[in-house]
Amino acid sequence: MAFKTILAAIDGGEQTRKVLDLAVSLTGEAPDAVIHLLCVVDILPATAAGMAGATDLAIDTLETLAQQTVKDAAELLQGRSIRTEVHVLPGNSAQTIVAQAKTLNCDAIVVGHRHRTFWLRLFDQSTCVDLLDSAPCPLMIAT
Repeated sequence: MAFKTILAAIDGGEQTRKVLDLAVSLTGEAPDAVIHLLCVVDILPATAAGMAGATDLAIDTLETLAQQTVKDAAELLQGRSIRTEVHVLPGNSAQTIVAQAKTLNCDAIVVGHRHRTFWLRLFDQSTCVDLLDSAPCPLMIAT
């Protein structure tokens, strides 16, 4: 069974290529398939970190990196016969992914898993864990 509308949430990390490969495989390379590439800019850490001027610069930098991330991913998929659309949105990663999947009426969500240590997981909840509880469609995790 091929999925026609897939949301591939990426952050430019080492799992990005695996996320893209899994998203492509889920489409069965159907001619009417579309992969929505989403990079979420979580501004909360930037706004909590400093003063207004420095925060604006941090947010602008994060948005620029996110735009480059989805552009690079779209270029990686350019040789495939699959339509891609890019999205950069602000917000909490899991909440934004779920909202965008609903808005786009996605058939599946694909994300990567970072394999964090116990201590990092203790202080920073995994987006994958949050998505398991709230995804509106099948969730595929590239490991």
